[in-house]
Amino acid sequence: MTSEAILENPAFFEPEWQHIEDVMLAFLELAEEYDEDINTVRNHLYKSLFSGFKVHTDLRDRTVAATSIEQMREITEELKDRRTGQLPEDKIEWYHRYWKGHKTESPYTDIDFEEFVRVQDEKASAVCKTSTSIAMEM
Repeated sequence: MTSEAILENPAFFEPEWQHIEDVMLAFLELAEEYDEDINTVRNHLYKSLFSGFKVHTDLRDRTVAATSIEQMREITEELKDRRTGQLPEDKIEWYHRYWKGHKTESPYTDIDFEEFVRVQDEKASAVCKTSTSIAMEM
């Protein structure tokens, strides 16, 4: 259940919010150290900086065209400079697009967990019933 949220915010389980640009700069250091595939790096960078790229489309376009981790580092630094003063929790948005029926601005606060668990249980039960039906028909 956390995979999409962690793709956007690798520091999802940290006790305090971190600026996503700082997290991604650390990610870029590791990607460079381990010679990670540039397309994989771009994919993770895009998901993590999604909310910033919605506003700063020039940086999004530069990320798409980037051919090195150094270029991506420069883009991330520039986005960080442009979003100075913005709270770290206000920079998260990608996962929120998939958070159906959530009524707050952030998927990480004010969650009605009991309702969420109830709905997930209903979905899981429906999948199990369908799987059982198919298996019995075989």
